[in-house]
Amino acid sequence: MVAEWLLEPLKAWVARKRWERLRYEAATRLLRQVVNEADADVASRRGLQRESETPVEEDPDANDWRPLGHEGKASYLLDADTLRAKARDLADNNPYARNILQLHRDYVVGSGMGHEIQIRRELGGLGEQSDADASLRSRADHLWRTFLEANEWSTGNRKDWEFCLRTWRDGECFLRLFRQPLWPPRIHFVDPEQVVPDPRTGLPTGGIETLPENVEVPVAYHIASGDASACSGVEPPGPERVEAGLVLHAKINVDANVKRGVTLLLPVLDALKRFQGWLDVELIHRKALSSICLVRKHRDHYPAGVSEFADAAASSPASGHRPRRLRIEPGSIIDVQGYDLEFLSPDTHFSDASLLGRMILLSIAAGSGLPEFMLSADASNGNYASTLVAEGPAVRHFAAWQSYFIGQWQKLFGMVMNEAVRLGLLTAEEADRLELRIVPPALAVRDRYAEALADAVYFDRGAISLQELARRDRVDPEQMRREREQEKKP
Repeated sequence: MVAEWLLEPLKAWVARKRWERLRYEAATRLLRQVVNEADADVASRRGLQRESETPVEEDPDANDWRPLGHEGKASYLLDADTLRAKARDLADNNPYARNILQLHRDYVVGSGMGHEIQIRRELGGLGEQSDADASLRSRADHLWRTFLEANEWSTGNRKDWEFCLRTWRDGECFLRLFRQPLWPPRIHFVDPEQVVPDPRTGLPTGGIETLPENVEVPVAYHIASGDASACSGVEPPGPERVEAGLVLHAKINVDANVKRGVTLLLPVLDALKRFQGWLDVELIHRKALSSICLVRKHRDHYPAGVSEFADAAASSPASGHRPRRLRIEPGSIIDVQGYDLEFLSPDTHFSDASLLGRMILLSIAAGSGLPEFMLSADASNGNYASTLVAEGPAVRHFAAWQSYFIGQWQKLFGMVMNEAVRLGLLTAEEADRLELRIVPPALAVRDRYAEALADAVYFDRGAISLQELARRDRVDPEQMRREREQEKKP
């Protein structure tokens, strides 16, 4: 038995180590408490929520996976920048999203809308017009046509197409008018990312300054420079304040008191991603189905019979007395006595998969407002002619969008005429008397002869004028009148 006095040094060493450990743990807790209190104080002053104390390391592809039983963040809960980026990515890379936008463009704007300058009805627009009114219309029409041609509105780059595509894709479109010393003024598109609040104050929200008592009336737009990286080593300047009279802002899918719009593709963003994932899975499935399994069925199903067959195959001269197994190579001649060979492949279940894919397509069609055959370009499920005869939803859908953009471009006409007043080309009273009538392209081309007969009956009964007959045929009434007068001359 060890003497007690021999264990005293060991006990003292153990006690000293225990005391050091306890002191270290106490100091660690105290230091951690001080650090946490300091972090909480900083976070409270910045208005931020303090993150977890222990950082969690995630896999690089963690964002591409979803925990079982938990839904990911819905598209309508994403911030405006992320939502806009997803919509642009789909518009560039997804064939169905691109088809949705191009179909809207082709049917709503198409080859272009007809423009005609008129005198306001309440200011003498009805009835016989004087020479002064005809002169005013002629001057205003010249100014407007010059403006459209200089800015390639319906020719060249087709800004009318881009205006619609930006509105549908991004949910809003900003068109800025730049004043010039000479006619005509210039217009350029402003990306939604450039309409931002002051980074130092965060005001105005959304980059749009409104009346204090009415958020629906914009006063100015705060537009950041598109080349902030050029200011190397210098703090970039704040956004430029542009008065609302020089910016045309079209927004969709939001209420009037919401400053920024939402993309047309919002209801189908998730469905388009699901459909693309479904296609990828089906393609992988098709590759897996190309593999064929060779199954060998022994007629003697008891263990002794299978063993005898394997022993005989192993002892044959062709096997070279290798271990007991049978290997089939290309060009091999085998004896099928005693077993059957069966080639099997996995079941496709394509009928179930195709039904699922069509259901996803139908949900995309419902969210975009288009019939299925227009979305998928498959005319076997329907045709546009039957939709026109029945005045289907697509026809009313396109007509509603035409009405919306006609209102937006009439606002643009007012902005341009105000510039003409500023340059002294028109007076304020003359500009107030003018209005722009826009004739959208026809959504349907039915029986032209029957339509012409119906128009002739309306004209004979005095229901419509010669000018309206020309408009319905998508020609300029004034040009037709001048050409008829020219033809009457000997």
